[in-house]
Amino acid sequence: MDRKITRILRYKDNTEQRDTLSRYIRSHENWIEDTENEYLIGKFDESDEELLERAYQDAANKKYDILVAYSKDYISNVAWELCAFILAMKNIGMEIYTYTEDCITTGSILILPE
Repeated sequence: MDRKITRILRYKDNTEQRDTLSRYIRSHENWIEDTENEYLIGKFDESDEELLERAYQDAANKKYDILVAYSKDYISNVAWELCAFILAMKNIGMEIYTYTEDCITTGSILILPE
């Protein structure tokens, strides 16, 4: 079954990232790159938090199947925000992959006790 893949990129150097992630996506069987929809972190028309919320809502609405980034810090370089985003995505069954770390699971991040 084909899976629709969308990207999250850093705005300032997105051409190289886009090319790298396109090759990464094409290297996986049954992954279909969504060239119409991507998320640009660091762009000035919306905050990073708004962008992550939009990516989450789109995932919840099944607009894509897998989110791909170059690395975890390209999603967010704020540790608590990154962990919260990954956990929220995992709670709705969304997979997140990165070029540098491959699949991000809840086991790959530090979860602090309450």
